[in-house]
Amino acid sequence: MTRFAIQVLAMVLALTAATVGLPAQESDSDRRPRVLHLSGELSPREAVRVYSRVSGVIVKLAFRENWPYKAGDVLAEIDPVEYELDVQEARAKLESAESHLAAMEAGGRAEERVRAAAEVTGAEAVMKTARMNLDRQTNLFGKKAISQAELDNARRDFEVAEARLVGARKSLALVTAGPRLEERRAQKAEVERARAELKRAELRLSYTRVRAPFDGGIGQRLVDEGAYVLAASSPQASALAVYSNIRTLKAVLDIPEKEMPYVRLGAAARLSVQAAQGCTFPATVSNLYPYVDPKTRSGKLELEVPNQSVRLLPGMFVMAQVDCAATAAGSAAETLAGRLPGIGSRAVSSSPPTSRSAIPDPPEPARSAQDRP
Repeated sequence: MTRFAIQVLAMVLALTAATVGLPAQESDSDRRPRVLHLSGELSPREAVRVYSRVSGVIVKLAFRENWPYKAGDVLAEIDPVEYELDVQEARAKLESAESHLAAMEAGGRAEERVRAAAEVTGAEAVMKTARMNLDRQTNLFGKKAISQAELDNARRDFEVAEARLVGARKSLALVTAGPRLEERRAQKAEVERARAELKRAELRLSYTRVRAPFDGGIGQRLVDEGAYVLAASSPQASALAVYSNIRTLKAVLDIPEKEMPYVRLGAAARLSVQAAQGCTFPATVSNLYPYVDPKTRSGKLELEVPNQSVRLLPGMFVMAQVDCAATAAGSAAETLAGRLPGIGSRAVSSSPPTSRSAIPDPPEPARSAQDRP
């Protein structure tokens, strides 16, 4: 080996030794701001199928498609006659139970107490007469004026009169005191049961008016007036309409796995659609699902899209530009927490959604509050 070659080898070894133990440095490409170009589909932030909670004939559809409604507005009415009769029957049972309880607590009716007192008075008079007769017969028997049989008859009459008086006094005491404690408790429980039945009947009657679950509009009507519908608790129940809120939409986009560390919750985004070329619509990163498809090596990113002008419609294909952080997050947890100034942590879904549209017919969205039994 020549002297020059030895010098070159020594320089290489020295440089290698000098770099050992130094921390790895991020490249300039890792530090520059990133803008992701993604695509996806718009869908309502809230979308449900509206069901009736009671069975019956639809007597009125009070909605029109694509008209706005407020939460609680009446959308449809079910024939209420049967449920009104149930309320009347339940109210009558409650009044009967309350009357019975009032009679128990009053200790019986006044005429019953008068009758029981009269029986006691009569029994006392009979008892007095029987005692006087027994005393007289006893004196006569001592003088050998009557037989033993006559004395026995007088003693028997006295014992019968005494037993009658005891029974009359007990009856008066029961009428005055009223039923026993356990009987009154049982009747009070019957009153509470009747009151609960009345509330349940009134609740079923209120369900004959199907109301809007939230602010939104009807995307599609699924039944007509005069149709018989089953309650939502029935497996054969039919939805009345598709109801959604399209004034706030969401866009679920596929994001490459390598770009996920640069996304922060609350980051700004811009959308464009073919129906409004040249226009962009603001959006915000609202969710980053902690899931990566092992086949495509991509995750799911959700944008919240304000749509007060209703220029955007569910089902539209969108192109999105998402502003990302200049550096990658230190961990997946930091990425999901969205630790940016003014942006707090937010819960995320445990599984990726499937982009879908609720208009005209979304693939079985969740049932509304109206369809829960």
